Amino acid sequence: MSKYIKMIVSMFAVMGIAVASYAADPLPGVSAYATDDVSPAFRIKYNGSDATATIQVTTNTIILIDGTVTTTVTATNDASAVMADVRAATNVSGRFNFEIENLGVLEADVLTGNFVVSAVKSVADGKWSEVGLLDTSRILQWNAVSYGDNVPERWLTSIYGCPVGTGDATVTVYIDDGDGYSEVDRFFQTSPIYVLASAAGTLTNNPTTADNTVNLNKFYSRDLVYGLRVPAKAKCLVRAARATTAGSGSVGATFTVK
Repeated sequence: MSKYIKMIVSMFAVMGIAVASYAADPLPGVSAYATDDVSPAFRIKYNGSDATATIQVTTNTIILIDGTVTTTVTATNDASAVMADVRAATNVSGRFNFEIENLGVLEADVLTGNFVVSAVKSVADGKWSEVGLLDTSRILQWNAVSYGDNVPERWLTSIYGCPVGTGDATVTVYIDDGDGYSEVDRFFQTSPIYVLASAAGTLTNNPTTADNTVNLNKFYSRDLVYGLRVPAKAKCLVRAARATTAGSGSVGATFTVK
């Protein structure tokens, strides 16, 4: 019998600063949803001799403190360059103690000035920590990621939400099975649409008003037997973007685990 795991998406959530907020999930990594300013760009793992390292994020930097050594990684290039710089950070003995993996960003995404400022956070030895929350109003995106070291094979059955903003909406689905994100689907929604300004309109006098509301409602299970397959341990990124502006809003996805 199938298990259905639904993400309940809030259109107007309290903005996260240090850590993204996720709903309870009996199978970690299966859920995928995002509200504004809570999509993590990366996750970082510390493998050092100290019990913990500390990480702080500004709009344009990731600051790594490993013992007595501080490394400042400046996000002036794409995500792949940021990840290379994090991996190159060393402690006082010249040891490379940080691993990094992209979550809500593609390797080619430029990150200059696109982080939400976060407080200093401790990263325990051997543990992953989500880092670099993305500023929705700057990148004009919501990035919901399904991931996990032991996440099972699952099927993406639907995408929904309300990415609030202006301009056309584009939703893109990416899957990373170990070789980087590859696009597997994309769909569009034109915005604004024009509706009657009032019921008083006539054939000769018919005023309209622009409506920028976008409600996502995509069902894969109608077209496929189970949905869009995501392999075990693979990441699935669902990105909703507005063309002109982005504010509060959300994108969510429903997965089925057989």
